[in-house]
Amino acid sequence: AAPPTSCDGVWVVVQPTSDDAASAVVGCAAAYGTGLAAATSAGFTVGAPGGFVSQIDGAPTDTNFGTNGGVWWAYYTAPVTSDGGLGSWTISDVGAAETAPTVGTAEGWILTNDPSFPPPGPGVNRVFDAPTATATQSPTPTATTATTSATPSTTPSATPSTTPSATTSATPSATPSTIPTATAAAAAVSASARKAAGYLAKNLPTTDDGAGAFAAAALAMAAGEQCTNAAAIRTLITGLEGQTAAYVSGNPGRAASLAITVSALGLDPKAFGGTDLIAAITDGTDNTGVVGSFPSAFSQALAIIAFDRAGEPVPANVISSLLTFQDDNGAFGYEFGDTFYTDPDSTALAIIALAAVGGHTSAIADAVAWATTHQTSEGYWENYSPVDSTALLGSAIELAGGDSGLALTWLTGKQLSSGGFANTLTGTSADLTATADALYLLTGTSMLTASLDLGSCPTSAPVGSAGGADDPSEELAATGSSPLLLPFGLAGLGLVAVGGLLVMARGSRRTR
Repeated sequence: AAPPTSCDGVWVVVQPTSDDAASAVVGCAAAYGTGLAAATSAGFTVGAPGGFVSQIDGAPTDTNFGTNGGVWWAYYTAPVTSDGGLGSWTISDVGAAETAPTVGTAEGWILTNDPSFPPPGPGVNRVFDAPTATATQSPTPTATTATTSATPSTTPSATPSTTPSATTSATPSATPSTIPTATAAAAAVSASARKAAGYLAKNLPTTDDGAGAFAAAALAMAAGEQCTNAAAIRTLITGLEGQTAAYVSGNPGRAASLAITVSALGLDPKAFGGTDLIAAITDGTDNTGVVGSFPSAFSQALAIIAFDRAGEPVPANVISSLLTFQDDNGAFGYEFGDTFYTDPDSTALAIIALAAVGGHTSAIADAVAWATTHQTSEGYWENYSPVDSTALLGSAIELAGGDSGLALTWLTGKQLSSGGFANTLTGTSADLTATADALYLLTGTSMLTASLDLGSCPTSAPVGSAGGADDPSEELAATGSSPLLLPFGLAGLGLVAVGGLLVMARGSRRTR
C-alpha cells in the first residue's frame, strides 16, 4: 500500500533490510497505547512471545538467534517535524510492550545483525512530504532582516566588549580562588548526591516497577550513610518483604541482588520476607559454580558480593566461574547463542566482586585497562544508559584504586534540575535506575560498600528532608532495564531487540 501522507496518531517505520532504506514500509497507528500496539495498528503483523519482538511481517523466517545469523529487531523512536522530516533515531531503552508513544513521533524498527551498539537506526529520514508552496515565502523576509541586522551589530558589540568586561571580571574572580579547589569540588559532589537521594525519596517506585526497582532505590539511598531518607527506605523495605518470595523464586541472581540491599541496611538476608536469600543463591548454583540458568559475569559477581556482604564464605567455584566470563581484552560479559559479548556493567560488577574476595590482581588490572581504553574523552562509557554504566564502572575503578575523576566530572554535569538523572545522553526526564546508580559514584561507594544501619536511624526522620528535588511533583520516568535485573531470563536480560543491552566489543572467551 502507498504510504500515508498524514497521520493523526503515531508513525511506524519498519525496515526489514538493514542496508536498504528503500525496503522500509511506513504506516500510521491510530491505536498506540504501547509500541507493540502501534506496530499492530499500523498494519504490521508482530510476533512478540513474552513481549520480545521476534518477527515483524514474517521476518526473520528463523527466530532462533543462534542459527539465524544473529539478526534481531532493533527498536527506535524519533520526533516528526511539521514538514514530515524525522529527527535522530534514538534506540529505546525499554521494550515495546512498556513504551507509551505520543502523537507527533515515529516508532522505528530495523532488522539488523550489526555488532555495534546502538546499531544504525532505520534509513528513513522522512515520513511524508509537506506541500511545496509554503517554501516560496521565505526568501524575501530573510533578505530584509539580514541587511538591516548588519548595521547595528558593528557599533553596540564594540562598546561593551572593551569597557565593562575588563572592569567587572577582575574583582569577582579573585574571591572564589581563596577556597581550595578540592574542597569546593567535594562540596559540590556532596550536594549533588543529596539532591539525587532526595529525588528518589520523593519519587519512590511503585509495585508496577517491580521488586528490583525497590531494592535499587533502597540501596542507593543508603549509599551516603545518612539517615535523612530512612523513612523512604523503610517504606521500600516494607514493600519488598511482601514481594520477596515470588521475586526470587527459582532466580538466584535476583536473590543475590536483594541480599546485597538487605545486608547493606543492617538486616538479615537469611530471614527476609520469610525467605533465606543466601540459601536461594546456593540452591540456584550448579556444582560447577555457575549461578542461575543464564550464565553471565553479572550474576556470578552479584552472588559473590552477596555472599561477602552477608559474611558468608564465597564458594571457590563461583569465583572461578566468574573468571571464565573475562574476555582476552580484559572485559567481562556473557554468552548468548554462539557469541560472547562484553559490556561495562558486567565488567564493573566483576571488578567489585574480585575486590571483595581479594587477590586476582591481574584480572582486575586487565578489566580496569579495558575500561580506561573504552572511556570516551568526555568521561562516560557508551551503553544503553551511559549514566548507569559510568556510575557503576567509575565506582568499581575507584574501589580498585584507579582514577574516576573524569567520570565523576561528566556525571555531575548530567544531573537534572530535579536532582535525578536521565538514562540517555540528551534525556530530560529522570530515570529511577540511572539516578540510583549515579549515587554510587557521587558518594564514593559501590554495591560492596554502600551501607546504612537502618536500625540506628530514628523512625521520625522525614522523607527527603535533605533538600532533594527542586520539583517534587515531577513524575519518575520509566525505570528502564535495571542493572539489577539484566541477566535474569529473557525479560530481565533486556535483549537489545526490545530494550537494549550493550554489545561494545566481542572476542574469544577467556579461560583461566
